[in-house]
Amino acid sequence: MMSAPSKGARMQNGDLSRREREKLNHRREILEAAERVFVRDGYQFATMERVAREADFAVGTLYNFFKSKEELFDEVIAGLADEAFAVLEKRVFREADPRAAVEALIEVRLLYPQQHRDFGRVFLEVALSSPPAALSGSLPENCRPLYRRYLESVTKVLGRGITAGVFREEDPLYMALCLEGVFASIGSHWIQEESAEPLPERLAKVSSILLGMVCRSQDNSLEGSAE
Repeated sequence: MMSAPSKGARMQNGDLSRREREKLNHRREILEAAERVFVRDGYQFATMERVAREADFAVGTLYNFFKSKEELFDEVIAGLADEAFAVLEKRVFREADPRAAVEALIEVRLLYPQQHRDFGRVFLEVALSSPPAALSGSLPENCRPLYRRYLESVTKVLGRGITAGVFREEDPLYMALCLEGVFASIGSHWIQEESAEPLPERLAKVSSILLGMVCRSQDNSLEGSAE
């Protein structure tokens, strides 16, 4: 399982003191332990005490970093979101070719949740058991600025493709939101349901459909890029 980077991992830490670096390392270890505990025990039965034991820290030390289980859960999600955004920046947002960028976007958005599929199930259980008001904003508050930045970046990629004549002439923001709806639906389905069909084959099918929605060209094949 890939580790969730902590809030400290998002900081520029080149000039930090040894004590500050040690504190950030402890925070990262706690978040990694928390992800394992949430996966193993489920959100309902996970406790700060169990996380402390998993991380090999005193409970009091854990409370020096996080006030509650709820905050700890939100920070695990934020760490995973940061990690995913870093991949998207490298593979999608820096890609000059709009079509190649969208192909990479589809691949990352559908494959990354599979790497954290067990935690994804816990997240969905929590989201679906929340009151409707909470469910309407299932992302934690600390993730929402990053999500807005992500959505703006995807909109820019689509806008570049429209200007270049590669994508259909539609509102790029609404194109981005339509893609997000598909990613959320397919992603949650793949997390919850087992499939005998190999993941690369499923990815190729969804990619073909989404490229058909976005691209002007009749030839929407991935040409092997989903392999």
